[in-house]
Amino acid sequence: MEPLTTILSALALGASAGLTDTVTAAVGDAYRGLKGLVLRAFDRDNVAQASLTLFESKPNEPVYVTALGEHLERHQVASDNEVVDAAKNVLRAAGPAATGEESIASTVASVWADRGSVAAGVLSGNVTINNQGSQRESDRAREAPNPQMPDQDR
Repeated sequence: MEPLTTILSALALGASAGLTDTVTAAVGDAYRGLKGLVLRAFDRDNVAQASLTLFESKPNEPVYVTALGEHLERHQVASDNEVVDAAKNVLRAAGPAATGEESIASTVASVWADRGSVAAGVLSGNVTINNQGSQRESDRAREAPNPQMPDQDR
């Protein structure tokens, strides 16, 4: 498994384990260590940090997987051996069943591998993404006609 896929898989595993009551102390501790290293790598990038938060809420959501993966790439997290080792610790702590074919880690690895087919946008600021492209709210506000006040007599 390539380092970035290992990191994404471990984050997904830790996040999904955190949503259940059956998380072992070893997985929880390893996940918190990994998450701390990722947040440190994201430094002051609020959008990257938000992508991790969204990913934690739904770790098997393709858009969140892709967005977080792109931020991990941008911040070159996969080249940090400490982060890669921490990700491997999460996977080891969870055991082989957690990384099997039907696992969240496997699902995330598959989504990341197919990321070219996922229509995802990495959001910065208040941007709306739709079939017509993207546009900042401030741009739409400048282009929008002045709204008319409704008749007060009705």
